[in-house]
Amino acid sequence: MESPAGIELGLASLRDVDQILELEKASFGDDAFGRSLFMFHIATGRDGFIVARKDDRVVGYVLATRRGGDGLIMSIAVLPEFRRKGVGGSLMKAALAQLSKFKRVILQVDVANDEAREFYKGLGFAETGRVHKRYYPNGHDAIEMARQS
Repeated sequence: MESPAGIELGLASLRDVDQILELEKASFGDDAFGRSLFMFHIATGRDGFIVARKDDRVVGYVLATRRGGDGLIMSIAVLPEFRRKGVGGSLMKAALAQLSKFKRVILQVDVANDEAREFYKGLGFAETGRVHKRYYPNGHDAIEMARQS
């Protein structure tokens, strides 16, 4: 899988879980996913759970799966010091390659997260509408974005 210099992409494994949880907490604070979700996806859907490593340290991940007949980007996170360096883009491209069998790939994003919305638009996603009112703990709505193959 293609990645920025010094960054290796690979499938998440059980040995990565503690580092993934630290990354999750650094990215989402109290809204972070818990250990059981990551363990489940490692056990059942590893092809869509990709981590970025630098010097054997997990610096980012993307969790991709399916929802009905669509591919779904469930979550993506990159450590703050590795953002805007191509790590997130490399993770998303790897996830989209894994989801290439689906005609449509969807994700949800906070209506107030302009930076993430622009990032996803740059990857070919378009907003399809608000899907959940007050979905996030901060009270913001969730917007669905989709990319057609």
